[in-house]
Amino acid sequence: MARSHFWQGAKAAVPIVLGYLSIGLAYGVLGVAAGVPAWAVVGMSVFVFAGSAQLVAVSLLGQGAGAGELVAAALLLNLRHILYASALAPLLEPMRTSRLAWVAYEITDETSWWLLRLHANGVRLASLSKRV
Repeated sequence: MARSHFWQGAKAAVPIVLGYLSIGLAYGVLGVAAGVPAWAVVGMSVFVFAGSAQLVAVSLLGQGAGAGELVAAALLLNLRHILYASALAPLLEPMRTSRLAWVAYEITDETSWWLLRLHANGVRLASLSKRV
């Protein structure tokens, strides 16, 4: 990967990282305020790759919801990722299936927007598979 590609990506990621930091801080405060133990708040940050699901989960836990309700809420909330994947998949086809599966796992609201913006500006997303 060329050094300039790295710095272009780093510069483009700054607003996304700042958004993640603010959401992470809000999540931690809300989790502890809802009575969720700090270890569980941190554990969820490690194992749950969906900020919106984390926010909903601490709210539901604070109201005494069970595991089934948490799972159902997270699944319903994250159905939007099917739309993201449907929009991005045709642009990423030349990837190996294993690589495409990893990219699908990493899709977030912000990265979907960023990748679609790159595509609209003429960047061939299929070429990213060789650099990522």
